Formats: sequence, structure tokens, C-alpha cells
Amino acid sequence: MMEMGVKPDHFTYATVLDTCANLVTIGLGKQIHAQIIKLELQSDVYICSTLVDMYSKYGNMYDSKLIFGKATNRDFVTWNAMICGYSQHGLGEEALQIFEDMIIENVTPKHATFISVLRACAHTGAGRKGIALFCLDVK
Repeated sequence: MMEMGVKPDHFTYATVLDTCANLVTIGLGKQIHAQIIKLELQSDVYICSTLVDMYSKYGNMYDSKLIFGKATNRDFVTWNAMICGYSQHGLGEEALQIFEDMIIENVTPKHATFISVLRACAHTGAGRKGIALFCLDVK
């Protein structure tokens, strides 16, 4: 694509990063991330969300949290990627903290968010909290 003189946009980069995450191609994902930094595209909400998801899928919650923390524009997808990443890696307390921060920031959780939060509750033994959150989701 680039060899043909076509410059990728933020949607293209987000799609390629998502593919890297799903295929667990760490080296390529990091190379593309470096290109994104060079092009100063890292503040784009789509790219940021995909980077958080990619590093979470790699099991690199440090970089995932770093990118999330630097994000100036977080949408539902960004928050959900962080919650899901923590939850999938058994870091229930961290997932629940991000969920609470999401609520404080007035970002409306979706059904997918509650699935990750319930998983986090299971990891932390917070069954009552999970039931209460499930009741919120059903309403």
C-alpha cells in the first residue's frame, strides 16, 4: 500500500493493529506502533483503543495501561478494552477500578463491559458486587 504511494489513515492502522493482536504477531504490532508514533497518530481514539487491546492480548498490561493513561480522548471501546484486558489476565481488582473510573467519567457501560466486569468479580471473589452489577445491566 505504502509502496504504491497510498498513505494509510487511522482506520487502516487500527485495522492492521487489530489483525496483529488477533494473530499475536508482537514484533509487527510494535513496528506499526512505532510508525504511528512517528506519524503522531497515537492520540486518535480508534488507534488508541486498538493499541490498548493489542497490548492486552499480548499480555502486556504495563504498555496497555500506559497507552490508556496517556489517552486524551477515551470512548467506550477504549475503556472496555482496558477492563477486558485486566479481566482476561485475572487482574480483577484493576478491572473493577477501571470500571469505577469509567462510571465517574460518565461513560455509559455496554453489555460487553458488564461481561468483563462480572469476570473480574469472579476473579476477586466479589460475588455480591457481580450480582448487583448484573442487575444494573438488566435494567
